[in-house]
Amino acid sequence: MGTVRAFGSVALRKIVVNGRLVSSFWDSCASHTFVSTRLAAEAIALGAPWRKCELPIRQGVLNAGVSRVKVLLNIVIVHQGR
Repeated sequence: MGTVRAFGSVALRKIVVNGRLVSSFWDSCASHTFVSTRLAAEAIALGAPWRKCELPIRQGVLNAGVSRVKVLLNIVIVHQGR
């Protein structure tokens, strides 16, 4: 737990989201943090605040789709096992 493996500019980290330990990928140049639709749905079902949105997602010059929901999550990053 806490080990960071890098994939280009993306690092794999363990995080705690709303009390649940999950693996995550952190992009060093990202302006937004995305979670899976399943994790978002679970959080919303447990009462996490959310709202509809239309946020275009771009990766450099590529259009990568549109985010449709913003969810407020409590996230704790596990650093060096702590």
